[in-house]
Amino acid sequence: MDKDTILKLRKLCANLKVLYVEDDENISKQLERILNKIFTNIDIQTNGKAGLIKYKKIQHDIVITDILMPIMNGIEMSHHIKKINKNQMIIVTSAHSEMKYMSKLIDIGVNKFVLKPIDLMVFLELLGKVAIRIFKDRKENNQKNQKIKGNIFSGINNPIVITDKNKIKYVNDLFKKRFLKETDGEIEDFKLRYLFKDAKMQLLNNEEILQRIGNLNKVYELLHMDSKIYKTYKIDVHKMEDEEDQYLINFVNIDFVINDLEKSSINYISKFKTRRDFLEKMHLIYNNKERYEIFCFGLKNVQMYIKECGAKQMNAINNDISIKVKKEFSDLVKEKKVDLYLFNTNRYILIANIKENTTTKNQIEEKLKNFGTNYKCSNGNNMGYHLDYVVEPVNKELAKKDIIDNTEAMLYMLKD
Repeated sequence: MDKDTILKLRKLCANLKVLYVEDDENISKQLERILNKIFTNIDIQTNGKAGLIKYKKIQHDIVITDILMPIMNGIEMSHHIKKINKNQMIIVTSAHSEMKYMSKLIDIGVNKFVLKPIDLMVFLELLGKVAIRIFKDRKENNQKNQKIKGNIFSGINNPIVITDKNKIKYVNDLFKKRFLKETDGEIEDFKLRYLFKDAKMQLLNNEEILQRIGNLNKVYELLHMDSKIYKTYKIDVHKMEDEEDQYLINFVNIDFVINDLEKSSINYISKFKTRRDFLEKMHLIYNNKERYEIFCFGLKNVQMYIKECGAKQMNAINNDISIKVKKEFSDLVKEKKVDLYLFNTNRYILIANIKENTTTKNQIEEKLKNFGTNYKCSNGNNMGYHLDYVVEPVNKELAKKDIIDNTEAMLYMLKD
């Protein structure tokens, strides 16, 4: 078994929930061992009926099923699951003798198949592609939901946030204007604790903040990103109707009390090449014959920094890291050996021209490994800026779209 492949898949699939339905105990145990190396949330069932009952309770991200099983077969179970969620990712494992059933499964909407006996590398590659598709679909759905809700909430003259469990699903334009920076990246990754002056709130995740606000009748000082000053807000939390875990948060500015803050230094993040530049670069290098490697990297142990420095210092820390990243790779950038991109807050991509030798790759890896030793936090606690990174060659046998998808998957694999 390829350990590197397993490690990459484990990072990518860590938060995905899997339902595996198989009645053959020997096959089930064999595949279960593989799945346990990749996923942390797995439900095993021995027939379609039991699988369907479990799915109705949990709504798994990936369903893996055999075809012929007692009580309810995999075809019937897949049919019921697709009625519940037409976009559900279902992988069917089938013997050659069962291929006659594939047409019916395709009609239901199943299009992922693995033949028995299962080729491990083929199966792992399919899992990787399915995981990337799930993340892309979530991103696209989130964008659609934001557009719909934007039309609804655009007329409200207060900052508005909608959360789903611990993730932010929507913010209106006024919230963006007052509380976000252009470099904050994906909305769903934003942490509300960055807004608060209260040190206790800075230690909480989004879900815990909602619980705290719901239990206390208080006002809070929140940081306005455009002016770098705190203003006082009353925060109202409302449960969304017909949505089990979604809440609407309304921020009401109740006065204009201003607390002066020290102005932050120039934001060097804006000087980085962006996602659009990266896509243009991929089009340029795709058709030439030179070899390239893609490095994705970012600060790890973010929670440790929040605990030691406070959430309100994270913007300054991210700015400081961006300055030092540019400094560290400036020689290779000037020599046109690498291109450096910022995808969102604390997420960088570097494309390296490897040519005939690995000298450039070795230089980059040495810089990334030693970054935390060479560069430390400047607030007095001497914490090193240690980076997590993932590297992959640009495989030009793939379509450009697949290369870009794989790069985004690498970003998901980085440790916070």
